[in-house]
Amino acid sequence: MAHGPTGVVVPAWYFAPQRPAKFKQPTVVGVDFPRVALSAARWEGEALHLAAHPQNAVVLGTRTKLTIINVGSASAWRMTRSNGEQVALPVADERVIVELVDDDQAVVIRPDG
Repeated sequence: MAHGPTGVVVPAWYFAPQRPAKFKQPTVVGVDFPRVALSAARWEGEALHLAAHPQNAVVLGTRTKLTIINVGSASAWRMTRSNGEQVALPVADERVIVELVDDDQAVVIRPDG
């Protein structure tokens, strides 16, 4: 047992770092909120569907970057924009950097290959 921040006695496991399995899965981080919100963010198999929703008309059409972490050993990912354009997304340190247009149009991101 140990004393917590309020002086209450709590079990030692309370202070141990918890790493649930969900934090080892691919995860989107670094969203420039509230300037941009994700109006779509869902997985369908290995495909990630994202859409960047602008905060207001001033932000509409600008670009934002976010990162997908814990992508594993895939050497490259590919983004397909709503108009069909394909963009290669290289992987470094199990991370993918994604640049989205803040226009609320969905993109699909998946491992390439």
